[in-house]
Formats: sequence, structure tokens, C-alpha cells
Amino acid sequence: MKWSQKLRPSLKALQVTMEYQNVEEYSGNFEKPLPKSEIENVLSYNKNDVDSTEELLNRSKKDIELRLAIEDEYHISALNKDGVNLGMEIIKTRYLQATNKQ
Repeated sequence: MKWSQKLRPSLKALQVTMEYQNVEEYSGNFEKPLPKSEIENVLSYNKNDVDSTEELLNRSKKDIELRLAIEDEYHISALNKDGVNLGMEIIKTRYLQATNKQ
């Protein structure tokens, strides 16, 4: 799901999906100046988002390494493709190579 072009989930949705230990919502208004009394809450909220993003990176490491290897081998953009589109791109590349149309 995280690779899907159509289904770009929010960080909160990813936190829920990966059963992250602390899913936080910020109840303040991002459109208004931040009151001093809210600084600690915002810092905690932001740190939680950074920590969960790092956790997602760690859990996705093998997928990312595979896509980087595919990029090296086939010279295609692979990091932002879902499995179906990635497969189609590899097939297209191999077809063009096999038919000398590249």
C-alpha cells in the first residue's frame, strides 16, 4: 500500500496500519500562531511523527533496497511505483532490450 500512486496514505494511517505504539493527533490549529503554552505539545507531536517515520523506514528497508537494486539494473525509477506498475515497467524495459528498440 505504501508504494501505491493512488493510495498515498497519511502518516497517521500508516501508524495505525503498522500498529505503532503511539498514534497522536494534534488538536491545535496550524493556521494560527502557536501559543507558548502549546510548544511542548507540538514538539512531542512532531517527535512522535519523526520517530514513526523512522520506524516505517526501518520496516521498509528491504523493499527500498530492492527498488534501488531494480533502479540500478534496469535504469528505471522504482521507488515510487507500486508492485504492478513496477512489474510493467520492468517487462517494458526487458522487451525493449530484447527487441533492440531501446
